[in-house]
Amino acid sequence: MHPNELERVVPFLKEHDRVKLLWKTYGTHDIVLAILCDRDYIGSCIHDFRKELAELGVKPARFDVSISMSWEKMQLRA
Repeated sequence: MHPNELERVVPFLKEHDRVKLLWKTYGTHDIVLAILCDRDYIGSCIHDFRKELAELGVKPARFDVSISMSWEKMQLRA
């Protein structure tokens, strides 16, 4: 992702209601995030999210999606 896009997308993601976890990373992906949406609307949720990014003028080089049906454990402290 171009640095200018990163500067636009991070504030957007921080304020987005569906985004629950957000990581700026190094490597294959610049950003990794977890969004929550109703099970019956997963496809439209992903579609709408991509549309919102396009409206921001952000076109990710890669947009990988993994769908999780449950979270078994989460530890957020070091």
